[in-house]
Amino acid sequence: MNMANTGGTQATLERYVPVPPAVVYPALVAAARDRFKFKGADGFTMVVDFASKANLLTWSENYNAQVLPAEGGSLIRVQGASKFNGRFEMNARLHKMVNGLFDDVIAAVRPR
Repeated sequence: MNMANTGGTQATLERYVPVPPAVVYPALVAAARDRFKFKGADGFTMVVDFASKANLLTWSENYNAQVLPAEGGSLIRVQGASKFNGRFEMNARLHKMVNGLFDDVIAAVRPR
């Protein structure tokens, strides 16, 4: 899990899920494929690499996420890096995109 320091805004967000990592990881991969530009995944380390899509306001942001075992479930840790430095809008965008990813994963693993 290596985030190069590009001089931009970086954020790390985490979310606990009361579900085993073996269930959470495939949901994370699927959510990253659906929501972002998928770059790759490693099932052994449970790491997923992806990027947001560029638009008129931003370049793409790079992300990586890892599912970690936690007592009674899993911890999803996502690191994101914007190519712009210190802009409040970019930090808010990173949080919004990552929280959307968390919501997708939780919806996929929530017992029905």
